[in-house]
Amino acid sequence: MSLETKVKGAMPLRALLARVPGVKLLAGDNPAIAGISTDSRTLQPGELFVAIKGERHDGHAFIPQVLERGAPALVVEDLPALLPRAKALAQVENSRLALAHLAAAFYGHPARSLICAGVTGSTGKTTTTFLLNAILEEAGCKTGLVGTVCQKVGELVSPTDVTTPEPLTLHRLFAAMKERGVSHAVMEVSSHSLCQERVAGIPYAVAVFTNLSREHLNYHGSLTRYLASKARLFTSLAPDAWAVLNLDEPAGNYLARVTGARIITYGTRDGAHLRAGRIRSREQGLSFQLTLTRPLATGGGMFLPPQQWEVELGLLGWHNVFNALGAIGAALALGIEPDIILRALHKFPGVPRRLEVVYRGAFTIIDDFGHNEASLKALFRTIAGLEYRQLVIVNYLKGSRGVEANEITARHIVRAARKVRLARVITTRSDSHVSRKNIVQDEEEAAFTAIIAAAGLPIVNTRELPEAIALGLKSVGPGDLLLLLGPSGMDAGADLALRFLRQPPRAQGIPAALVASG
Repeated sequence: MSLETKVKGAMPLRALLARVPGVKLLAGDNPAIAGISTDSRTLQPGELFVAIKGERHDGHAFIPQVLERGAPALVVEDLPALLPRAKALAQVENSRLALAHLAAAFYGHPARSLICAGVTGSTGKTTTTFLLNAILEEAGCKTGLVGTVCQKVGELVSPTDVTTPEPLTLHRLFAAMKERGVSHAVMEVSSHSLCQERVAGIPYAVAVFTNLSREHLNYHGSLTRYLASKARLFTSLAPDAWAVLNLDEPAGNYLARVTGARIITYGTRDGAHLRAGRIRSREQGLSFQLTLTRPLATGGGMFLPPQQWEVELGLLGWHNVFNALGAIGAALALGIEPDIILRALHKFPGVPRRLEVVYRGAFTIIDDFGHNEASLKALFRTIAGLEYRQLVIVNYLKGSRGVEANEITARHIVRAARKVRLARVITTRSDSHVSRKNIVQDEEEAAFTAIIAAAGLPIVNTRELPEAIALGLKSVGPGDLLLLLGPSGMDAGADLALRFLRQPPRAQGIPAALVASG
């Protein structure tokens, strides 16, 4: 079932442009706009074309093509040398910013009808949004969810691999949420989306900061610029909104200084509003004592005096304490009662492919995305604290990510090998399970293999995912741990393993954390 909404009809151009900052209507009349497009290949007659300067292509170069395809109006940054034959031409300083406002206007500003929560950070976005979604559903709210694992509109769920969609997709989702009676929208907000103005104009009621590590520096150029991109979410908050900030992170202190919103801080250090202590990590999950260190007046007129709660959470890994704290802070800011929050956390079944325990029997299988260095560090730190005999890793080599990305994963495995009692590494290219753009190249496999082999670790390379999973299952014995590791090429790994073990599959690809709530 589609998550998308039905467009109510065409809209006059001038009405669309009314809320776009710095727009100049240079030529033409007021044509009816049937849609908006940034892609000259798919534009339909009657759609407004917004020329975006991308990393590889400049939309301005395709103006002749979109006019041939029937675009009645253009929004541009740079004026063409010869004025085009469009019925209308508008100029803006920033086409990406204009697109965000145009998309919101075209779909009737649906985000204004939702209570929006955004989560940003290098890691923890997915788990924090899933936790907050579960809390809101426990409180009886109808929710929408936008993030790396899925897009959710009420009870409808669709898998995705895009963290924060482009504005046209995003506001189409918001419109679908509004149509289906959703009250709260919870979303991951990537640094790329902030830099590219994808979320501009969204009226966030609460924004959560998880952490900052040295990720995406090839895009941002420096850690300072990376932090500046994250800060845009918090400097854009209204004074009556809430910023929920990790005080264990130096960047959390910086964001507290630059935001104009109300603030809830969290962490393990003195000074945080929400402080975790007596943290205990077991095979069954985490528990910790949560202290509200000072009085807190939050959404809906709720007032909480200083107090303590015992939190139980069926997730593995110390880092998930911080993800839980971020979700708790956001829920309190939105006026959710503590008892509801604690109940939701206790019932929370986990997040797909985030340290997910998919099988417990004679041996154990854990499935993890392992998408960046911080995630890999947290993964192996958690595994080192578990009880098992020896570890076997089945790793999907990162196709299209280059030699360096695969070398990074290999080095993390080598560094952790002794602590995690690593017995064998099996790689797969997952040729039949990935798109053409994610096909693993020979040099990517060679880079990974060279580092593992140089460390004296046994390694076997395979081309297909079923072959790798079958070999992984043959390599484990009683008391062992099998780790399925890697991004998209490992997505089907857990279900393949369960099929080989003649176990029931996971619920038809619907995220486990949503099965329980939806």
